[in-house]
Amino acid sequence: AGWAEVDGDSLSTLTQMLEMHVTSASHVDIIGGARFVLEYGNGESEKQPKITIEQWLSSSTSRGSDSSATCNTDAEPGRGFQRFSILRRGLEAAAILLSIMTNPGVDKRAVSDDAVESCISLMKQHLQRNVVPAISHT
Repeated sequence: AGWAEVDGDSLSTLTQMLEMHVTSASHVDIIGGARFVLEYGNGESEKQPKITIEQWLSSSTSRGSDSSATCNTDAEPGRGFQRFSILRRGLEAAAILLSIMTNPGVDKRAVSDDAVESCISLMKQHLQRNVVPAISHT
């Protein structure tokens, strides 16, 4: 059992969907969004309501579409949870794409070179934008 047993059309459809998640996640900056909330979410202006990091990361207040979660200009409750969800799905999609590509018996053309580069780029961006800043500031 493995990816080699999945028919080519299904595998092609799957890889296209996974690539969309990887692309979507490449625009997410969790630490940058959190910094924005800390700097501008203090409620000092009418345009920016008071919001805490906990509210920003809360799943219970999450609303809106995923595409709006890539914008770093609004500090709304649940927006951080949306961004984190997009990033998590993108990283999971990247891992699946790379597992398909490296599976013996799968035609190497099933995953495009661009998709592989996008996966690696997403992982690198995640380390640079989110992991390293989070670790270096603890």
